[in-house]
Amino acid sequence: MPADRDKGPVNNPSRGNQHRSVKQHPELPQWIQKYIDDGVKQADMPQASLEEHAATIGLRSIERIVKKHDLRTSRHSGLTDVEKGAAILAITQEDPLT
Repeated sequence: MPADRDKGPVNNPSRGNQHRSVKQHPELPQWIQKYIDDGVKQADMPQASLEEHAATIGLRSIERIVKKHDLRTSRHSGLTDVEKGAAILAITQEDPLT
């Protein structure tokens, strides 16, 4: 028997989608990229976002934004293989121990 929607408390009184953070804060991907560049752990980003921008966002939403907007991370630098090779060569040429 289906639950009666008119009786009792509801889990989502606003009836809104919980994944609307980017719509409310379109600059959120830039904030997250800055956190990544500053070395903030992903687990600490929800608290940092709340403190700095009064934006409530969950860890899973941050992970989705990173993936959807192709943000640069330590694992996904956004460099091509040629650019990576050039960077490695530049470092090895400057390294006095090689």
